[in-house]
Amino acid sequence: MPPFSLGFRLLTGALIFSGVIVLFELWTVFFEWKFSTPYWPEYHREKYSLRVVTMIATTLLLTSSLASYIVAWYCHREKT
Repeated sequence: MPPFSLGFRLLTGALIFSGVIVLFELWTVFFEWKFSTPYWPEYHREKYSLRVVTMIATTLLLTSSLASYIVAWYCHREKT
């Protein structure tokens, strides 16, 4: 089991936070796509491009947090 140091707690918090953001963005994009009008005006395109950038950034944060968590767990396991 990994140590419950400050870094471990921060990584776990970042992992949970970014996962929640990604799920929220996917949920809202899905429902807006499902129940929106069939045409895509210019303001929709701008709004979705901002959402895509947000989802990419949070996915990168999620991936890096998960990788750091796995490395910390593996290094702690090797010590014991």
